[in-house]
Amino acid sequence: MGTADNEYRIKELEKQLRKSVLFASAEDSVLALMEYLGKALRAERLLVIEKSQNGKYRITREWCAEGIAPKKKFKQDMNWDDVHCCYQYFLNDENVEVENIENIKEEDPALYNYMKTENLTSMMAGQLIFEGADLGYWKIENIVIEDIKGLSVLANIMSIYVASLIHTKHLKERINHIGYYDKMTGVGNRHALIEYIDQINPGSKLAVFYISFYELKRINEARGTQVGDAMISVVSDVITSFFGAENSFRICEDEFICVSKEAEKSEVTNIMRTLKAQFSNNSINVSIGSVYEEFYQGNFEELMAEADTHVYEEKRLADGEDREITHATDLFDEMVEIHPEKDTYRILFSRYGRKTEFEYGFYKKLKDREQQFVHPLDQVRFREFWNKENMIETLKHRTSGHSVYQNFRIAGSDGQWNWYRTTVILLAGEVDNPTFLCFAKKFEGNLDPSESNASNEIFAMDRSMDIFSDADDWLHSIEAPYICTIACDINNFKLYNDIFGRRAGDKYLRLFNDEMTSEMKKWNGRVEYMNGDNFCMIFPMHKNDQEKIKNVINQRVERVDFMDGFSPSFGVYISSDKNEYMTERYDHALVALANIRGNFSNHICFYDESSYQKMRNTQLLLMDATRGLQEGEFVIYLQPKVEIETGKVIGSEALVRWMHNGEIVPPGEFVEAMENNGYIVAVDRHIWEEVCKWLKNLSDRGIEPLPASVNVSRIDIHFMDIASYFDFLVNKYGIKPEWLEIEITESAYSENSKKLDETIKTLHEYGFRILLDDFGSGYSSLNMLKSMNIDVLKMDRKFLLTQNEDPKSLYIIESVVSMANLLDMTVITEGVETEEQCKLLTGIGCKYCQGFYFYKPMPVGEFEALVEKQRKEGI
Repeated sequence: MGTADNEYRIKELEKQLRKSVLFASAEDSVLALMEYLGKALRAERLLVIEKSQNGKYRITREWCAEGIAPKKKFKQDMNWDDVHCCYQYFLNDENVEVENIENIKEEDPALYNYMKTENLTSMMAGQLIFEGADLGYWKIENIVIEDIKGLSVLANIMSIYVASLIHTKHLKERINHIGYYDKMTGVGNRHALIEYIDQINPGSKLAVFYISFYELKRINEARGTQVGDAMISVVSDVITSFFGAENSFRICEDEFICVSKEAEKSEVTNIMRTLKAQFSNNSINVSIGSVYEEFYQGNFEELMAEADTHVYEEKRLADGEDREITHATDLFDEMVEIHPEKDTYRILFSRYGRKTEFEYGFYKKLKDREQQFVHPLDQVRFREFWNKENMIETLKHRTSGHSVYQNFRIAGSDGQWNWYRTTVILLAGEVDNPTFLCFAKKFEGNLDPSESNASNEIFAMDRSMDIFSDADDWLHSIEAPYICTIACDINNFKLYNDIFGRRAGDKYLRLFNDEMTSEMKKWNGRVEYMNGDNFCMIFPMHKNDQEKIKNVINQRVERVDFMDGFSPSFGVYISSDKNEYMTERYDHALVALANIRGNFSNHICFYDESSYQKMRNTQLLLMDATRGLQEGEFVIYLQPKVEIETGKVIGSEALVRWMHNGEIVPPGEFVEAMENNGYIVAVDRHIWEEVCKWLKNLSDRGIEPLPASVNVSRIDIHFMDIASYFDFLVNKYGIKPEWLEIEITESAYSENSKKLDETIKTLHEYGFRILLDDFGSGYSSLNMLKSMNIDVLKMDRKFLLTQNEDPKSLYIIESVVSMANLLDMTVITEGVETEEQCKLLTGIGCKYCQGFYFYKPMPVGEFEALVEKQRKEGI
């Protein structure tokens, strides 16, 4: 490839960069650029590998040519050893440019071995740096064109552009975090609560709890803000351990809102009593008000106000009592402020009278304390707990506030071992320069040494809703046949405030409001400012003219000349139903807005009834399924597993069927919705138990059961201790573990292999056989089989479906069967539908299958009759 070709490619790249800027998000821009480059260079794969805060490297974006398997799921949390061969070039301000792997065999053996391991023949890579910070690197694999070294300019452009987009993404994430999380406790703030309200389904049960830590101000004045901060964190931990961080919000300095969407009315009083007991155990005085709504009608602010009234009534009664301020030493025996990056600390207070100014050598002090005072059996846990990097990483991802705790045995002055709970709070939200607050509390008796609080990620978003006080009356007074409702917001408005300041943001909102108000006057309509950057417009129409609305909105947007990247988006809903409530109209407009938000090239979207109905139908289906499970509508069907050569049934797979209103609901209509909702766990547990009951019934009738396998989804593994539950079931029904086989999908393995390996090990110890279902449907590989401790491999049906069109499928089947046989695994091929497929499988050594060619799934009674018939015939 000559210089002219390179110049042409660089010019084309510049064009593509200009195009990608127009995409709705930085993410879309990067992906579009990757696809362009991958195709232009005729490469197999293009990767962006980002460096995380813990020093690991992760593939965050990937483009693959057609037919090339992705690496993303298998190349995460890479260490320095995995990337150093590229960084040795980056550290010298060079890109990696290898046209032919054989050219570097002698010159750079480390890079050569790396490329060999990765099956690469050529490669380009460049570091991603922004303002001196190492963000990671990009890599292009197996490039077909020649003269890679001539593309240095292209590589540098790529590095600068992708690094800037990643930096922008990180900046937005940081702004988002600052905007929606309470810095001290880590729970959602008012913005998060507003979004949460918007997600509550009308008609659902709802209990709202308003909690006021009314002593905070007096404690801050009497004991200092450090003590107050620590106690706020304790209040937050009590609340979130009870309701979960996702249902807890700190709405001002000393007040929290918590929500239960599952509690019954009869349970509210007990919840209040339990909460107060937990606060009392921590020597904290709070006032709690609650309100319950049997059928939520979107009136959350009214419910919150009512709960607030109950709080102040309780507070008024409490003020009449002679109640002492909670003292810090009621909660802790010692409190220490720590700055880990500076290795400094100071004792804020201690019941032993010690109090110090800042001193250096905190971690040396810890080491000395471990050796002198910590029980030998607790020293490893103590060391791991106080590891600086682990502590910061754990606190970053806490769900129930920015705190963690552990229990340790510490030697007292009398030589006796005493149990202490050590709690650490992240006071400063900036993890790059954190401040820890540590407090220790002595407990009488024993504590569980394994007890600790879990860490998870908190999620919160930003969108608001409002209640229209008189909109419904106003709508009924309108004579026009149609009403148009428009929900709108400003794209990236929070970023706008951050860049230009809140005053500029307020000016922007006033400008937008003035423009829309002026337009609405022409239509006899009105503009409602909701909050944040959200507006709603309502106006009458004499005909359903979408084109006219488009033109009007576009003219207004062009007239104002909104800054690129900060233009408004509009969701439009037009209705002729005069009886619709305003809240319903606004909800429909928000559905349309959600489909267009962030799209800079098209900022108008009209409501699509089909999308709304699909969402509504899914919710109705789940409601029916809940009732159906309680009424026994979910039943077992069994699909036989067959020995191909003889047709002998060797076992079965238990499948769920929903008998609803006298008909079978196809699994495709409800399984995915249940998985997304998490309800599939309840259905799976029901099916597992029904299978165990059936196996018990066979045994009681003197019939030796054939093994029946049940399916375990990735959702089940996430929410349950699978091994313990199956062990419980076989013991409950007195059946043999070998009668019940466990099918785990390949996707579940690829998502959490470590946890699944432990689960499989325990299941084997309990005597269960493990089947890997749908092998080949995702990112499996032959190499993967070596590390998986499974007994039976179930080949995905897609290989059979494509073997006629693609001969490679046959080679894959043959390779898998051969590898499985070497590893002493049984192979069962799913989806067998023809005699030709049976012969093919027999020819390559696969003995067993499952599919319609032999038997479709059938009721339990039919399966029993089939097995009995074969036994009588000696099959």
